[in-house]
Amino acid sequence: MMTLNHLHIDRIHLDDRIKEYVVELVVSTRDPSRHGVPIEGLVDFGASPRATIALTLAARANAFLAGRGYVLPQDVKDVAHQVLRHRVILSYEAEAEEKTSDDVITTLLEHVPVPDLIVRDPPGSQSLIGIERDAFHRTAQEDPQ
Repeated sequence: MMTLNHLHIDRIHLDDRIKEYVVELVVSTRDPSRHGVPIEGLVDFGASPRATIALTLAARANAFLAGRGYVLPQDVKDVAHQVLRHRVILSYEAEAEEKTSDDVITTLLEHVPVPDLIVRDPPGSQSLIGIERDAFHRTAQEDPQ
């Protein structure tokens, strides 16, 4: 069932370069040498391809809550720990070095190149998203079910 949240979040623009960034982050959990991420031997199992879906959805939600109609690389970074934390299974070596999943994710975010984007809002787009977001919050407060 599609909720009001999904309808709004699905309308948040996700540039192809950000989609590629998300894919690179997730793939780098399984193949850290791809971007020279120094986590070799620390991860037994990296995030599955389905993590890209969760990461893009969470980034869209983050942009929506910020009142934007588009996702920025920072939105991906802001939600990466929450989305990937349980999807990155550490090795015994990592545990011996007292590394956490958050440490590994932070290292990924520091090494995987962030796409360069020039953001230009179409006239009225930001206010439209803000109006829709405010309307959603009012509806949610009026009907707490």
